[in-house]
Amino acid sequence: MFCANIGPADYNYDETISTLRYANRAKNIKNRARVNEDPKDALLRQFQSEIQELRKQLDDAGLPPHVNGDAAERESESSDDGSSDSETLKGKKKKPLSINNHLMTMDQLNDGEDT
Repeated sequence: MFCANIGPADYNYDETISTLRYANRAKNIKNRARVNEDPKDALLRQFQSEIQELRKQLDDAGLPPHVNGDAAERESESSDDGSSDSETLKGKKKKPLSINNHLMTMDQLNDGEDT
């Protein structure tokens, strides 16, 4: 709400016109409120949401959240069975392992941001 005070006297004519012009300009002002956000906080929030999403993908894949990716790869490579089943198993393990490696990297970055 804006209230402009003007006077009816002839000697206030210039002041009245100036006040009315100012009131018209003030009426057209539009405020756009936005939250001030620290870029580091935004990045941290983005990493945390990505970590949550990756953990959900791990849960859907059926792997525990802190499986050592290198040990699981060595185990799958050391199997003596050369059949197509082992190839299929390797293909199925590869995606969750890459997700797990990405998750561990994100955890390390997150720990670095906290310090």
